[in-house]
Amino acid sequence: MRSPSHRLVTCAAVLWLAAALLACEEPPAGSTTGSDGSTSQDSGADAAQEAAADARLGGPDATPEVPVDAGEQVSDGGIAVADAAMPAADTGSVTTPFAGQCEAAFPGTPTGTWRHPTASAIVVGQGGPNHRARDLVVSPGEQVSVRAHFTYGVMDKDLQDEDVEVWLRRCPDWMKLATLTTDTDGVVMAAMPADLPKGEYRLRFLVMGDGASTDGVLAVWPAGTQAIVTDIDGTLTTSDWQAVQDVVGLGEADMYPDANAVMLQWAAKGYRLLYLTGRPQVVSRYTREWVEARGFPPGPVQLNDDLGTFWPLESNVQEFKAGRLTEIAGKGVFWRVAYGNATTDIGAYAETGIPKADTFIIGEHAGEEGTVAVSSYAEHLPVAAAYPDAVQP
Repeated sequence: MRSPSHRLVTCAAVLWLAAALLACEEPPAGSTTGSDGSTSQDSGADAAQEAAADARLGGPDATPEVPVDAGEQVSDGGIAVADAAMPAADTGSVTTPFAGQCEAAFPGTPTGTWRHPTASAIVVGQGGPNHRARDLVVSPGEQVSVRAHFTYGVMDKDLQDEDVEVWLRRCPDWMKLATLTTDTDGVVMAAMPADLPKGEYRLRFLVMGDGASTDGVLAVWPAGTQAIVTDIDGTLTTSDWQAVQDVVGLGEADMYPDANAVMLQWAAKGYRLLYLTGRPQVVSRYTREWVEARGFPPGPVQLNDDLGTFWPLESNVQEFKAGRLTEIAGKGVFWRVAYGNATTDIGAYAETGIPKADTFIIGEHAGEEGTVAVSSYAEHLPVAAAYPDAVQP
């Protein structure tokens, strides 16, 4: 259960809710609120999660290397189709350890003191923290900075001119990158090392004054990386409207049964995962917590940078998703399959060049525009299993 302070809704999130309620005359079919908000996994998800962990870390039960036929892929109907865009299969193995994935105790310790004790006490007194960091996908050697924003309370009050430590989990230990000071917008821009090997690295931004923190992910994906993209609302959750339910504190959004098992199946086969949603950055923390609490495999969670782009039925969400996927594809990443539920997902994936035979849609738009319908994730598991294992660079 989240504490009351943890469950405070920011002013921006309230505006997001109000606009969302005006976006449709009535909730989509199937938006009934669940009764328990359970985060437990079934046995299929448990087994898949164990296999995913072994494969990702090169453990004893890791999936053996299986050469990928660059000319074939298996669609939901079991028909082999041409796929000229498939990367070459001689650059790596599904069993290659992926850097940054480990258990390591976080060593950061807040000082408990503020640069501005009076002013910052007023900010913190506004309510619980709603800090958020933006996940990035980069190429090896690329020099980037990660943006983190620090706010408190229902008014999303910025924490100004206060110290924040920046940490990166570079296994087997955490590495302190810097101590930065927030600007007048409550933001820090943290420069990342350019020498990181391929991997997915957990970041942590620690406020020195009170010990509040927020996490992010820096995914270093070399050219040739094979990845899966999935929407969240209405795709992993049972309806788009449950995003609103989760944010305002009316209960946890319900997960489609076995949605996590399907994504764990892809991870066990060596594919990287990107969670891509039209939600605004202001609800980043809630989104990341929902994904992690339900045992989905690790991967960057990317949200829209535009607060006004809030509802997945809007064309600007399609523009955002297509732009982000195209940008990452420009780094040499190959999108193997895509999951969604909305027409905006179908459009964005098509704009990116993902074949309709590899575009899996659940919900009322399932099978539209030549996509592959997903009636349930339990029935879809064998379909995912039939795809070849990833062979990563």
